[in-house]
Amino acid sequence: PPPPPPLALSPRQRARMAHLSDATLPTGGFAHSGGLEAASQLGLLGGGDEAVRRFTRAATHSTATLLAPFAAGACSLFSSPVGKEGPSPAQWREWEALDTALHAQLSANGPARRASAEQGRALSRVGAVWLRQEAAARDLCAAFGDRGANPNRAPHGATMLGALCALLGLPPQVAAEVIAYTTARDVLSAAVRLNLVGPLAAVEMQADVAEEAAAAAAVAAQRGVANAASSVAK
Repeated sequence: PPPPPPLALSPRQRARMAHLSDATLPTGGFAHSGGLEAASQLGLLGGGDEAVRRFTRAATHSTATLLAPFAAGACSLFSSPVGKEGPSPAQWREWEALDTALHAQLSANGPARRASAEQGRALSRVGAVWLRQEAAARDLCAAFGDRGANPNRAPHGATMLGALCALLGLPPQVAAEVIAYTTARDVLSAAVRLNLVGPLAAVEMQADVAEEAAAAAAVAAQRGVANAASSVAK
């Protein structure tokens, strides 16, 4: 499908989208380099800024096209206002099915799977504090942390992000674009910490990579979970 048209967001929605994407949000994203650190240590990255740009583009595009359909799907599922009784049993089953499908997609990559669960748990805590004045949404965020598809693990980051976007009144396309932006941000933050690029070069790279990845994520979200798969930018 073609890219969706630009979103028309209210000032409140724009502020919430910015806050959700902000580096100060304690979700644990900066603890993970998206494979950059390992690639550098193993000598697979190459040298120079362009090597970092190529890696960031590939990692961001791959992650965004895989995760965006799950984030958008979860957002759509909870887009109706949540009442005092919380989601219906059918909604819980659908959300848990989304989370289980994402867990299966990540099962072959242990570090990515663990990072995703850590971020899902962190996002459920963030949502419970952020929405503390809205009792139903606050309690639902807290409940999400206990309702992973498996009782021994937390929900995954993308499905939790989508649900949180819905509770914040943000549309599914925002969930997809936030996935793309934060992925590029986290990889490049690791590149700066590892002294692979300077902070000013990282600013330019993020502007270049994140916009392209956001468009790819939005298209992937339209295709739906059934067609979710990692792909590499051309």
